Amino acid sequence: MKKAFTHPFSLEKRVSLSACFLFLSFLFLAAQLNGQTANAKPDYSYLTTVSWKSAADMNDVFVQEQSKMDVALAQPAIQPVDRAVYSAYKRLLTYVQADQQGGVPLSESIPKNLDKVALEAPKDAQLALLPDGFLDTFIPFLVESLTEVQKAIPVSSN
Repeated sequence: MKKAFTHPFSLEKRVSLSACFLFLSFLFLAAQLNGQTANAKPDYSYLTTVSWKSAADMNDVFVQEQSKMDVALAQPAIQPVDRAVYSAYKRLLTYVQADQQGGVPLSESIPKNLDKVALEAPKDAQLALLPDGFLDTFIPFLVESLTEVQKAIPVSSN
C-alpha cells in the first residue's frame, strides 16, 4: 500500500503564514518609508510670498513670544525636555529678531536660524534634549503671528 504525500502544514496554516509574512513585509516597508521622510526638511519657500507686519509690530510679536517662553521656563516643575523646547524656541526668536532688525528678510532668517539652533542643540546642555525637528512645529504659529492681517474693504451698497 502506497502512502499519499501530505504537506507538513495544513492549508489554513499556509494561508495564515502567508498573511503574517505580508503583514510583516508591510510593516518593514512602512518603517523604511517613515525613516526616510522623518529626515526630510520642511519646505519654507512659501515664506517669500507672505505679507509681513511692520517692523514695529514684528518687534512686539517677538517680545510677546519671548515673554511667553519666560513664563513657561519659570514653571517650578518643568520637565527637562520641555525646558529644552522652550529654550530652543526662545533662542530662535532672539536670532530671527536680530536678523529682522538687521534687515534680513524673514523668509531667509527663519529657515537659517532653525538650522542654526538645530546644530547648536547637541553641543548645548540647555538644548541637548530637544527632539529632532520639533522646533518646526512652532513655525506656523510664528509665521501667522508675524503676518499682516488683511483689512476688510467696505463695499458700498449702491
